[in-house]
Amino acid sequence: MKVAEHCSSRAHVVFITAFDQHAVAAFEHGALDYVLKPLTAARMERTVARLQERLQQPPPNLQGLAELLKRASAAENQYIKWLTVSAPE
Repeated sequence: MKVAEHCSSRAHVVFITAFDQHAVAAFEHGALDYVLKPLTAARMERTVARLQERLQQPPPNLQGLAELLKRASAAENQYIKWLTVSAPE
């Protein structure tokens, strides 16, 4: 799962494995597909088609995210001026 976790934002990750117990985690970490062994030609054709379809889509517009991150990093330099804490009675 570390591969999907670290690479899925930069690459299309497809797992080919004999172990089905990690499939949900793979998709949660951004895997494009999870193919169980033994492989069949039909199943690999579906995976290749899925990859080709993904490659035809334009990359997501991350400008809004970039602006949000800029504002968040600028806010880190600000300090709390007042802090009000209520004591339990």
